[in-house]
Parts: sequence; C-alpha cells; structure tokens
Amino acid sequence: SFSKARSIPSALSGEMTDAEIDALCELEHRRWMTAEFLLGYIAPDKAEKEALIALRETDRQAFKAEKKQRKNDLYRHYDMIPFDDLSKGDKDKDYVIIHNIRYILGKTDAIDLSERPAR
Repeated sequence: SFSKARSIPSALSGEMTDAEIDALCELEHRRWMTAEFLLGYIAPDKAEKEALIALRETDRQAFKAEKKQRKNDLYRHYDMIPFDDLSKGDKDKDYVIIHNIRYILGKTDAIDLSERPAR
C-alpha cells in the first residue's frame, strides 16, 4: 500500500532497513508503472504475460526481441506487472533508484552499487 511512503524519512537519512528498501522499491515500481500508463502503455493480458514468462525461461534472446516488438508495435509494456513478478534484473532498476534517492534529491553523492550485497 502507499502507506509504505512512511519509509521516505529513513531513505533521506540514509538509514534504511531491508524491509524499508523492499517497500520503497515496490513503491518506485508503482510510480514508474503510472508514468508508463500516462504515456499510453498498457500491461500485457494474462495470456501474453504467461507466454512471455515461458519464453523468458527458455530463450532469453527471443524473449528480448518479442518484448521489444510488443512494446514498440502494441504499446504493451511487459514490465507493467506486479513488483514480485519482475526478474531480479528488473527489480535492480528500482533498487538503484531507491539507493540513490538522497543523490537524486541533492542530499549526497551517488552511492556505488557495484559493491552492494547480493539481494
């Protein structure tokens, strides 16, 4: 829920628990989905989503090509799915934003995430 935004003061202080990080990553993903929706993108329907997930697990290159084609031609954005259904790589995009929120807001230097612990 959006009550997770209570974690923002912790984000600004630089002291966040794993639970707060996870909550803010999910909130960031929801913010991104709203922006994409306003640009005209829609989420894939259930059948498309299932087909793409199966393709992702069997042929990564074909998955990327199909995902790009659907995005460009059909205005369907595969990543407009619940946060928990995202791949680790796609979740990491939200993770980078949350860990650099203080930098984005001009409060500190950017954080080097190359040495971050595995999540």
